[in-house]
Order: sequence, then structure tokens, then C-alpha cells
Amino acid sequence: MPRRSVRLFALWLALVAILVPAGLLSTRAQDPNRPPPVQGNTTRNGTPIAPYIYSSSFDIGPHNLFLDCVGAGGPAIILETGFSEPGAAMDMLQNELGRTNLTCTYDRAGLGRSGEAPEPRVASDVVADLQALLKLAGVPTPYVLVGHSAGGTFVQLYARTYPDQVLGVVAMNPVPPAGLWLPRALPLMDAWEQSEEEAAYRGEGQSESIDWNASGNQLLAAPASPPGMPFEMLISSNAQCRAPGDTCNRTWEVYRAIQQEVTAQWPQGTMTVLPVGVDIHVNAIPDVIRAIHRVIGPNATPVVVAPVAPGAGTPPGTPATPVS
Repeated sequence: MPRRSVRLFALWLALVAILVPAGLLSTRAQDPNRPPPVQGNTTRNGTPIAPYIYSSSFDIGPHNLFLDCVGAGGPAIILETGFSEPGAAMDMLQNELGRTNLTCTYDRAGLGRSGEAPEPRVASDVVADLQALLKLAGVPTPYVLVGHSAGGTFVQLYARTYPDQVLGVVAMNPVPPAGLWLPRALPLMDAWEQSEEEAAYRGEGQSESIDWNASGNQLLAAPASPPGMPFEMLISSNAQCRAPGDTCNRTWEVYRAIQQEVTAQWPQGTMTVLPVGVDIHVNAIPDVIRAIHRVIGPNATPVVVAPVAPGAGTPPGTPATPVS
């Protein structure tokens, strides 16, 4: 994968996963740029849609997942983070999007404030978790799914698994399916790089162990992309690479070609190459927001989140362990 070996990238993010909760998670509620949180019954045109609770840990059965949402307005935007990153890694983007839309992040199993799950996992496990979480929390459909790196793969599989729940998808530097990537990229790597890349695709050496061989097969075998669903692929140019001739530069053109092929699987798909670093959700926020607005198109809907009336009882989706 461009920039560096997937495995080295995953190990670097394992450190980030340790440091981010200690910093961002402890201060996000006090962030002056953060839109006001909301809690209550979500309504559209005065008609209740679903109960909605923010910043809470929900028991989805095998484990708890932490969900954090801000803002109001439809459609709801769901953010999926990259390798081993808790939801707080999307704070900057979430804050901007929360000014106009209900925008949610969450911690996947084993990350941040969420509970542990058996590993290695596959993409369908993540998709099933997220679907259960959003349903339990009462986050209203349809969703615009926005994912970076690992999350960019997960949001594609979610949309093809639950198309009735999704308005559109934005994928940023997603992990390419193993069946497309490894046969074309490995010959461009030296023996050590090949070994590391193959190990990474097996899910080894990561704080969040995902079997990318099986996950890529799941994406390739998933139902066809919905014909009317907008899809935006955003990838970084080789400006993300560190030095001429490094692994990133040697494999970037293969990565670009594969992501173009993935985009072509979506009848309403568009790919944009951005001259920025790999973290598009940090380095190109205006571009991401424009892509999201293209996906939403004329479907923006005013949504009001009204407080729960005193004595109204506990709504469905009551969190397992409320978190302020």
C-alpha cells in the first residue's frame, strides 16, 4: 500500500491508538470548536423518527461499543476511522460536519472506550457491529458513510450489505482488496517488504487485527453496488510518499489503478486524486466536505432533536454505560 508497508503503518497507528484516548478523548467535550451535543427524540417536520442518545457505550450483545454524535440535520453522517484509530481521530472533521448534520463517530471493538472482541476479525464483523450499534442507538437513516483507510473498506461493504440504509459513500485511501493488490504490488517490493505486506494482510502485528485477505474477498463477493447510490473515492497522490524510489512511490500507480477499478464498480462512482498526505480527513477537510455534499445533493433535510420530556420513560437504545 502506498506510503509504507501496511504492517509498519499499522504498528505506527497502534501507538496513536494508545496516545489519542489519553489526549483527545479527555478533552473533546471541552473543545470550543465542537458543535453542541444533542440528546432526545429525533424528529422530522414535527414527526418523531427515533430516540437518539449521544456519547454513550451501547451493549450490542457480545461487547459494548462507544458512540459519539454531535450536531443535528439530515442525513446522518457516520465516520469510520483508519487502522487501529478510535473515533476521536475524526474529531476535526466531525466538528465541521456537525455544524450542519448529525455526525457520529464510534470506537470499533478493542479500540478507545469499546469492549474487546475475538481476533482476528473480518470486515463483515465490523459492518455487523456498526449496523447493530446504529439501530440500538436510534440514529436515523439514511446514512452517508465516510471512511478512511481501513474504514474506507468497511463503509463500502456496509453500503453493499445494507443498501436500504445508505444514501451514499465517501471512501478515503481505502485498503485495496488483497486479490487485486498483492499480485500486482508484491513484484514491485523487495523480499523484506513482501514479507511485511503479506503478514499485514493476514492481520499480524496490529493492535486491531483484521484479516485483510478474507475481508477483501468479502468486498469482492458482496452484492453489486447499488446503481443509484453516489460513491466518492478520494485518494492521495504520491505527494504522500517520503522519498523517490521508496515502496510508496514504486507501488503508487498500482494503488491508483486498483482504486479506479473499485470506483468503476459503482455506477455513480467518481474518483479524485488529491495532492495531500495520506490522512485526507485531516489534510483536506474542505475537499472531504465537498465530496460529502456531492453525495447528499438535494437530499439534505432539516432535522430537529427535541429533548425527551420528563417522565417519558427510557427510550429504546438505552446505553449500557452512559459516558459524559
